[in-house]
Amino acid sequence: MQKNKFSLRYKILVLLTLIPLITLSAYLILAMKIFETDKIAYVFDSSGNLTQTIATQIKTQLTSIMSSNKFIFQDFLTKNSFDPFASEYFKSESNTELLLAYEVDLDSKRYKLIQYLQKNNDIFNQNKDKIETILSQEIYYVKDNERTVYSFGSDSHFLMIEKVPPKDLKNNKSLFFVIVFQLGELQDVFQNSGAQKLFLVDKSAKIRLGSTDVINKNFKTLVDVKFIEKNRISSLNGVEIASAADKKEFIISYAQVGIGGLTVISSVLKSRALSALDILLKKSIIFFVILIAVTTIISLFASSSITNAITLLFTATQKVSEGDFTTKVQIKSSDEVGVLADNFNRMSEEILRLLKQTAEKARMENELQTAKTVQETLFPEARKKYDNIEISGFYEPASECGGDWWHYCQVGTKLFFWIGDATGHGAPSALITSAAKSAAVIIESLNVGPAKALEYLNHCIYEVSRGRLMMTFFIGCYDTITSDFTYANASHEAPYLIKNSTKSIKKKDLIPLNDVNSPRLGQSRDSLYQETTVRFENDDLIYFYTDGVPDVVDPSGQPWGEREFIKTIIECFNMKTNSDEFIKKFAKIMNEYRKGSSLVDDVTFFVVKNKVY
Repeated sequence: MQKNKFSLRYKILVLLTLIPLITLSAYLILAMKIFETDKIAYVFDSSGNLTQTIATQIKTQLTSIMSSNKFIFQDFLTKNSFDPFASEYFKSESNTELLLAYEVDLDSKRYKLIQYLQKNNDIFNQNKDKIETILSQEIYYVKDNERTVYSFGSDSHFLMIEKVPPKDLKNNKSLFFVIVFQLGELQDVFQNSGAQKLFLVDKSAKIRLGSTDVINKNFKTLVDVKFIEKNRISSLNGVEIASAADKKEFIISYAQVGIGGLTVISSVLKSRALSALDILLKKSIIFFVILIAVTTIISLFASSSITNAITLLFTATQKVSEGDFTTKVQIKSSDEVGVLADNFNRMSEEILRLLKQTAEKARMENELQTAKTVQETLFPEARKKYDNIEISGFYEPASECGGDWWHYCQVGTKLFFWIGDATGHGAPSALITSAAKSAAVIIESLNVGPAKALEYLNHCIYEVSRGRLMMTFFIGCYDTITSDFTYANASHEAPYLIKNSTKSIKKKDLIPLNDVNSPRLGQSRDSLYQETTVRFENDDLIYFYTDGVPDVVDPSGQPWGEREFIKTIIECFNMKTNSDEFIKKFAKIMNEYRKGSSLVDDVTFFVVKNKVY
């Protein structure tokens, strides 16, 4: 007997401690993952909204600046100069610092300053070279009525260029208006951002507004974002997580302004955005440790109370293992262990009862095996040859004793073929087949035809079963001299006669022997039976079977069916082989369909072939 190396008490203690430990650990990990995902989603949403809002504000301010100066542009296009009224109107505009008008020859790409307006006397002289450098680069790219925005880079000024198409297509000269402006309070938002840093970048991804240490740097050199490809921003807006050169992760959101290729970018350190997660984790671990300590103490008391009763059960099971099934356990508790003790006591009683029942069942199985052995003697040889007649058969019962029976015998110059199927299967049906076999032995000596043989057989079956069990039956008689085949049928499955053919046969070539059909055997004492005759000539074949053959099922319970059954008969006949090969081929196809599944009824079939050598 295997010794107890590790006490059940300690096993329960370990189990009661490990389950909460594993469960709480899994819960903690899952909760932190969910919280992190939710927090990131919140940061994504808030960052995206922030960048979209600021981008909208910048677009609104740029549109406002353009609208404010539209009157001056229209007046210039009419008079080809800025008049005093336009100059006064310009000075009242708060955000615009400098307004310039250039004439550009689109063929030679040469430009000429026509006139400018400024609020600060130094701003034009300070920025003229920068403005014209940008203008000379953008002449090739600015389209008609398109607005482009640029940053000077060294200060907070921006310039906006708008191209007016030429009035005269012959000289191909256009006007380019340049507005130098500031974004006002919006610039402070970029320069004084806290944990969430804001950047305004141009279409080449250079930072134009932000903290002073990053101005004019390409944003992609700070953080490796996917939306900047080849120094160009590839999408309108979005949020992503990207890494900096020091491997720190940032949550990046961006939104294009929609004017001048400007884009607002928000950047926040991922670890800082999730700082609340660290606080939650620390508090959860403290609670986790306290809970495990309480669980361990409770487990100590619980394991002791459980194992005391189980020890009694353990002692009792040892006695049962030694064969003492009279052992009883006295445990008074009303919990599951008490129920287990009661069940153990009932189990001991049930084992005693089952031992007696098993002995009785073994005796009955031996008797059934004996009955099966006896029934097997009722069947003829599976292969037989009478001169030119070949006979081959197959039989498999659905249980130890079957209700199918087939037989053949020679009486003078005639060969008789018998096949029957008693109601159901098992021991009662086997008794009916035994009675049929006994009656057949006597009937053979009377030298009567199939119809009369069925009449005698019916009397026998009826007397044995008293109408409670019945039997379908078919008897055929072949005259070896005349080649006539006479048959009578008592509601049995009609055999198929297949005439000799040099070609492959089809379903229409199968001739069912059903010209006569009479009541089942044992149904009535006074049943009468008819017979008829067909020709059974050289190379003809007759296939006999019981209804269990097409009822064979596969492992899923799907029956073989009449269609496949007929198809198999045709396939086997077209092989042009002897009766033995026919039966082997048929049985192989049937068993391949069964795949080892149990039979729902007894299976019996045999063929008779008229083969003249």
